[in-house]
Amino acid sequence: NSFEIAECWGIHYNKSGSVLEHNHFPYSLSFVYYVRTPEGAAPIIIGDDIYEVKEGECVFFLASQYHGVRQNNCDGRCAVVGNILYRF
Repeated sequence: NSFEIAECWGIHYNKSGSVLEHNHFPYSLSFVYYVRTPEGAAPIIIGDDIYEVKEGECVFFLASQYHGVRQNNCDGRCAVVGNILYRF
């Protein structure tokens, strides 16, 4: 009961869309739920790891980790993203 979704938003990428590397400190965790990943959808990069993702998958990671999305090669890549706080 100590975790709480503090922020949540949607993000939509068309061809050539990307997100520069960044982090979500001071939140505890971040997540990305993939709503739509057409052929050519860019993977998420978390630290030095590259994750090819599919529709319906949800990726959780430490909010302090740097992450980003390289140039997308399709229209309609769509995700729901959020930050989680740990309240004690």
